[in-house]
Amino acid sequence: MKEIGERDIKSALSGWFPQINGTANYNNNLKQQVNALTTNGETNYITFGTKHTSALTLQADQQFLNAGLIQASKASKYYRQQYKQSTENTKINTVVDVSKAYFDILTSGEQLNIINENIARLEKQLKDASAQYEQGLVDKTDFQRAQISLSNSKADKKRTEELLKYKYAYLKEIIGYSTEKEFSLNLKSDSMEQVSF
Repeated sequence: MKEIGERDIKSALSGWFPQINGTANYNNNLKQQVNALTTNGETNYITFGTKHTSALTLQADQQFLNAGLIQASKASKYYRQQYKQSTENTKINTVVDVSKAYFDILTSGEQLNIINENIARLEKQLKDASAQYEQGLVDKTDFQRAQISLSNSKADKKRTEELLKYKYAYLKEIIGYSTEKEFSLNLKSDSMEQVSF
């Protein structure tokens, strides 16, 4: 962005430099103009012009008073300030976006761990409810509730895993990492707690 801004400023201020223009012409008269001149009954033929003609024109000028150039000169300071602030703003927004995406992945990873623990607990509950149902200690609704809860948790796990893939892809995109390459993050929350902001 800085290079583009400087190029725009230089382009706007280039009118202060001397402007040099040049043109060149060359003519080859293959057939020159001939006129007949009659004097005392005698006709003479006279050729007019030259066979070859050329011209070279050089022109140099420089502007000293031009309202547009004076305004561009004054505005260049503010334009530089604007693109520097814009660059700084882009850097800050990129850091914020990357941080948000990273912590979103971290949160989803923890959520996935909780869902996995919940699934293990629900599988044990289902096993216990199944055994109690077979023994006649509980009715069928407790067994069915345990099955439904386990199915819901497995659906949550699948949805969270799919969201995690999307979140990794989004993070790759904003940091400019190739989508084909493998990518992993250090998701250790205990090491994150030691970092102070």
